[in-house]
Amino acid sequence: MVDRGSGQAKIWIVVGHKKEALPLEEYGRLQSNMSYIIVYSYRVDDIPCVVLYTWHGASSLPEGRGAVTAMADEMAEAMMEPPLMIRLVQGHETDHLLTIFKGHLVIQNPTRVQSSRRMVHTPRLYKIKGRMPLRIITVEVPCRASSLSSSHAFLLVSSKQNPFVWAGKGSTQAERRAAVGMARTLAPKEKEPTRFMEGEESRLFWQNLGGRTTYDQQVTLEEVTH
Repeated sequence: MVDRGSGQAKIWIVVGHKKEALPLEEYGRLQSNMSYIIVYSYRVDDIPCVVLYTWHGASSLPEGRGAVTAMADEMAEAMMEPPLMIRLVQGHETDHLLTIFKGHLVIQNPTRVQSSRRMVHTPRLYKIKGRMPLRIITVEVPCRASSLSSSHAFLLVSSKQNPFVWAGKGSTQAERRAAVGMARTLAPKEKEPTRFMEGEESRLFWQNLGGRTTYDQQVTLEEVTH
């Protein structure tokens, strides 16, 4: 990695052919249907350095991706020194990018993105992945039992009841702790998470997932980042 994520990041979301600065309170929240530019500044031996990331959500449109690439190239040309340019798509985040967000990066689906001022009753399911605390990533997945995996921890959030933290038998301690922390971020503030290990699920948990069904119970130990 170029550094340990101790520098400063500025983020822009690209809407149409314009880039808009992302508010600080939304740093670490990316939408899977959008594209972003992330400019990360750091120093090596007191020499200023820059990494210019472009990140494309899984459902972002091709024209939006093209606009982001052009904007990133323009930004790079305007810098005094050429930056290190890294283009990423959802699911291929680097260790360094995750470290910039200190393990708090959340990728949400467009139909589920909600501000802290608007909570909906529809349950939302998040997969928490990562073997190290600073390299955790939280990704929203379809809210159904088949999305579960024994290899990771999951967070089930609904405004109707306390959030659920489900720990697969192969999940890491870092994932389980991150799931509890994310519950306090993504769920209503007054609701503490209900935690249980795989195999200890309540009836209410399965009901929120639309009923119990088969899911991936094979435990994989590979690193989730690159």
